[in-house]
Amino acid sequence: MKRILYFGLVIVFLFSLTMTTSTQAAGTPYWAGFESKEIKCNECGSDWYIQIKYSKDGKKYYADIKMDDLSFHFTIEGTCEGKVFPNGILEKKLCNTYSYQRKQRSLGGTVTRLELFNTGGGSYGGDTEGAVWIDKKIAAKKKASP
Repeated sequence: MKRILYFGLVIVFLFSLTMTTSTQAAGTPYWAGFESKEIKCNECGSDWYIQIKYSKDGKKYYADIKMDDLSFHFTIEGTCEGKVFPNGILEKKLCNTYSYQRKQRSLGGTVTRLELFNTGGGSYGGDTEGAVWIDKKIAAKKKASP
């Protein structure tokens, strides 16, 4: 009798553990925990690169950006971080740039289409000059997710 009771408790425990794990996985967005390699810009005139990672719960992003402009002899490097909304849209946040402060940038877009905007002042102002990355690996994860 005790064996049957122990066996039943083990079955109930394993079933509840499986249900908890599958429920957590179902509520996690496809980009959660994803970390890209350095991606070259898809739609820009300069050599922009980005590396982005998402928190394990998919609610925050952290990105490293870099642009080498050999014709004007300057480099823009920096980090960007912000929230990711449940629909995959990135909170548009100002990036911390380490060089060439006149050309500040902000990151926005979506998890599959990252957009970097020029937010600096002077002759380089406005959201007219930037970079766009289409992350094919995260797009493939999107297709594979339920």
